[in-house]
Parts: sequence; C-alpha cells; structure tokens
Amino acid sequence: MHARSLLLLAAIATSALAVDMRDGKAWLHPAPSTCTFENWKELPDSDYFEVPASKEYVAELRDLTHKRFVLLTQETAQYYIGEHYLRPSGKRPFLVRAVFANGGTGSFKLYRCGDALLVSHSSLGHAAVYYRSALVVNLAFTPKDVYTDVQVAE
Repeated sequence: MHARSLLLLAAIATSALAVDMRDGKAWLHPAPSTCTFENWKELPDSDYFEVPASKEYVAELRDLTHKRFVLLTQETAQYYIGEHYLRPSGKRPFLVRAVFANGGTGSFKLYRCGDALLVSHSSLGHAAVYYRSALVVNLAFTPKDVYTDVQVAE
C-alpha cells in the first residue's frame, strides 16, 4: 500500500512539472518602449515557419530552454520544418521562442525594430492559458533580443 501511494505521488508530481514546463507565461518577454509602434516593421510571412507539434518538445526542451533564440544549420532547420522549408539567399535560419493563447483562431506575425525581433500572436477567445511554441525564422541579421507578445480579442 505504501509503495502504491508513493508511486501515485510521484506520478502527480511529474504531471505538475510537465504542466509548468509548458506554461507559456514564462516565455512572455515584452518589447521595450524604446521601439515605438511605428518603428516595428513587419516581416514577410514567407520568412518564418511554425515548428510542428511533433518537434516542439525538442525545440522547447533542448534548444530554447535557456535561450530566446538559437542559430540553426540548414539541416536542423529542415529537421524542424520538413522538406517545404526554404531559406532565401543572404538569410540564416534561427529557432525562436513563441507564445500563443488560442492557436485555432489566431496567427503569428513577426516584426523587426533595429536588431530586435518581436514574435506576436493574435487570436480570438479567452487568454486563460498561454502555450509555448517555436518558429524557424530566416533573418539577414542576428537578433540582439527576441520579444514575445500575445493579443487576445474576446
């Protein structure tokens, strides 16, 4: 009986840790006020790709646990995105943190202000829970920092 109770307690603790690791609020990193709305320039949709659910675990726990972005090789970018990944000449692939609230009703938009990158997700619904995600982004510059933002219209 005692061993069963310990096993159940361990399972509950492990589940709680797994939920905490997926909590997107920890990845929210607001942009500084030094870049005003007018200074952010939208990147073309063709410059970024969302990492599919089957590869998110690797992106989040191996590559983005302690960093907001990492430079990728062409091969690693293709691993994350698949054969439809394209990289324009003069740009390099980066894996970046992303956060969303309601994936089914929204989309990501990326913006640049100098050497800063903003990953923004807008959706409809309620913002009760935030989720982690990752994007592969083709950039002609190395970001100084990557900021994340979530907008929810109820």
